[in-house]
Amino acid sequence: MEDFTEDDKNNIQETALKFPTHTQLSVAKICEQSVHFYGTCVTGSKTTEPTDNAQCLFEIGSITKVFTSHLLAQLVTEDKVNLDDPIDKYLGYSLNKNAVITLRELSNHTAGLPRLPLGMFWEALFKNRHNPYKDFSTERLEHYLKHALKQKKRGKSRYSNLGAGLLGFTLSKITNTNYETMLKNRIFLPLNMHQSSTQRDTLQGQIVKGRNKKGLETSHWDLASLEGAGAILSSVSDLAKFVQAGFNKNNKAHALQHRPTVKLNDFEQMGLGWVIRKHKITENRSLHWHNGGTGGYYSIMVTDIEHKTGVVILSNVSGLFLMKAENIAHLAFNILKDM
Repeated sequence: MEDFTEDDKNNIQETALKFPTHTQLSVAKICEQSVHFYGTCVTGSKTTEPTDNAQCLFEIGSITKVFTSHLLAQLVTEDKVNLDDPIDKYLGYSLNKNAVITLRELSNHTAGLPRLPLGMFWEALFKNRHNPYKDFSTERLEHYLKHALKQKKRGKSRYSNLGAGLLGFTLSKITNTNYETMLKNRIFLPLNMHQSSTQRDTLQGQIVKGRNKKGLETSHWDLASLEGAGAILSSVSDLAKFVQAGFNKNNKAHALQHRPTVKLNDFEQMGLGWVIRKHKITENRSLHWHNGGTGGYYSIMVTDIEHKTGVVILSNVSGLFLMKAENIAHLAFNILKDM
């Protein structure tokens, strides 16, 4: 695989310049046997400079969901759970109104759950706008599940941070350990991903400061009981290792995770955690991808399993302003197009 072309670098710099000073883009270009990195930082209104940020740390937001579903896929391939097991089997109590939710439905967003519990939604808008999940404790999650949970159109696609967080919570119950320990023992250590964690204080390496739309520093997000929805910090160097591991067709957990589980529309399906899309930018090649956004970060991870190529971009651009952050997603698909 060739290194970043001059066109690649120009496109990365032009994309970065759509954002305020201090914006960084960290990019990995991935093939089965090689990875190339390129980073840039906005230094002025019309200037950027290359920066070595391949091992710098960013919040990856909802890309975390891919890792949560990979933990599920591992447990399935180890015959410890079935995808269609109801979660109350493992929680030890019935859900409100005897609702039925399966592990598969949490992973592919068909459980009929809202994006967030209603009370938490209002807190996110007003009380905890800069760190919206931090007060949603285990006690509050369990109270919600037992007394306030509501399903709507179960079986239909309804993207839910609550659902993904609940999946991570349920897997912790199944394995009798916490979410961070599962990630560390089952994914991070086996893949030598030493710059990845849900616990900021344990990470060694530079955490790039998140920025809002004005370029001002933002608060980190603490996901509390819903960490399976978006709590991981990582680097493009580490995420490239996970993407490469997915090229191994003999890896049963990755293979299971890549299979479609529900059709979304004529162009998209959901696997376990992955969105599967035939993307017009890449001339309808079938891609597995996920993006992520928190108060100060936007990320995207996209991989072409058939051709064993992938692109990861991490940024300190606020994911709350997705219309503009989508420029970064388009950049990822365009880089992949020519690989």
